Amino acid sequence: MSTLSTPVRIVLLLSLCLNLLLAAGLGGLWWRVRSAPAHNEAMEARSLPDARRIARALPPERRALVRAALAPDRAGFVADLRALRAAHSGVREALRAQPFEASVLAAALAEVRERERAMAERVHGGLLRLSAELTDAERAQLADSVPRRDHRRWREGGEGRGHERETRHRPQDD
Repeated sequence: MSTLSTPVRIVLLLSLCLNLLLAAGLGGLWWRVRSAPAHNEAMEARSLPDARRIARALPPERRALVRAALAPDRAGFVADLRALRAAHSGVREALRAQPFEASVLAAALAEVRERERAMAERVHGGLLRLSAELTDAERAQLADSVPRRDHRRWREGGEGRGHERETRHRPQDD
């Protein structure tokens, strides 16, 4: 048998368990960081309306309207997003180019604007189709679900995101 005493075996077993727990925690953290979208993808996603958020603003029995209104453009959304990513890649390449050429960067930025415009037209078309199918109350719920962005605060030297929430006038509070 083993020459280790029972207390030493218990300590070694606890040490092994703690090491396994630590390894599992670090593995989970690594997996989360690895599977998170890249910063530029997260920024792109934030600039687009979230169909799930829109659907949650509606009563459960009416949520299928969102899918139906956006379905005709689903393939186009994917193509537009790929084109926008390629245009952003062109901007990065123009910024890194040696020697730097301002005209190349200007063309790349114009391409980004065009891709953003095309995507916005497609998204707005879907929102227009959806809005035409909603009741007045549902459109009001949809309007309330859209995140508010107060860009004037940033220009006027406001304190940022937390500040505008506190100072924003909300009619329902009157």
